[in-house]
Amino acid sequence: MTQKLFCSFSISAALALAFAAHPAHCRAGISDPVTAQFNICTNAKRINCVVDGDTLWFRAQKIRIADIDTPEIFSPRCEAERRLGHLAKNRLLTLLNKGSFRLVSGKKDIDHYGRQLRVIYRAGQSIGKILIEQKLARQWTGSRESWCS
Repeated sequence: MTQKLFCSFSISAALALAFAAHPAHCRAGISDPVTAQFNICTNAKRINCVVDGDTLWFRAQKIRIADIDTPEIFSPRCEAERRLGHLAKNRLLTLLNKGSFRLVSGKKDIDHYGRQLRVIYRAGQSIGKILIEQKLARQWTGSRESWCS
């Protein structure tokens, strides 16, 4: 067993408090504050860009936001899902460009597509939770659900 198994914790109110309250080996999954200018991904060169509402490239690494599921834009099941997916993508772009954030790894580091699984926090709040509150995402439950009614 690795030390990571003994470091499960939930970050809710203040990420700084959670960061200070855990030993160094438990903080290994929490990044220092980072910032970047993001664009919408449009070509093969993907450094800092947003693919869709829950996938982005940061420093040339593909990241899946671990705590949410957003509507599909590349293979939507209906037009409403496609429209909502584009709204989620654009909102994620805006949120990422608002300033510094932290990337936090969870129980699983990489998904079956090779994407890094991370929760993104700004000022102690999950950006995924913001998207959920704005009805642009759902809490990730481990499987996709239909966005079409």
